[in-house]
Amino acid sequence: MLNVAALTVMIAALEIIVKGRESMYSFIKKSSLMLAGVMATGLATAGGTVGLDLSSDAVRLQVSNVANMSADTEVEWDAGFLRVEADNGGPSRSLVTGTLRSVGDAGIAHHQVNAALGVRAFWLNGGGFDAQALGVGGELSARLQGMDRLVFSGYAYYAPQIISFGDAEAFLEWGGNVGYQVLRNGEVFLGFRQVKVEPTQGPDLTMDTGFHLGMRFGF
Repeated sequence: MLNVAALTVMIAALEIIVKGRESMYSFIKKSSLMLAGVMATGLATAGGTVGLDLSSDAVRLQVSNVANMSADTEVEWDAGFLRVEADNGGPSRSLVTGTLRSVGDAGIAHHQVNAALGVRAFWLNGGGFDAQALGVGGELSARLQGMDRLVFSGYAYYAPQIISFGDAEAFLEWGGNVGYQVLRNGEVFLGFRQVKVEPTQGPDLTMDTGFHLGMRFGF
């Protein structure tokens, strides 16, 4: 599954170079659907993780997997689906994401700290709003010495106007969480997330913002 995702990104990069911005727009929309589809087949692939988080008006399902590239570096992909029901009578919206990133040891002595750099494709739809973007960003996770069961993590992905399409001129997702490893392959966590879009017309749209509770487990 990792090879499929990585190959898709490489082919798209070549296509974007040849055909330009219009090709990138098409790729984001198609690859977001493809990577979301990988979620179902990825459940049958050993070594991955399934995550589910909930708040009063939002639910997110995410599947990820890794491939060891060397002793210190690995490539990781994830595919996610976020559904938000507006609590003020507004429209409900859905966000499909697909991420590919390189992960490695951050080199901090006495603590297990990993850093990642990568790209995330977004497709936001609902309420007459249709936006796509290819965000760039990174992630950081840490297990502190003497507190191996606690996991601290944060991430941010941003797409400026040049790589935002449809009804969006810019796209931002950032968040973080604190998790506790209850089982060898199971973790519960408290997180915070904000998904914000700068539309081509009108005020900024905040699709989701606030705290959520979730769990992850390996397979």
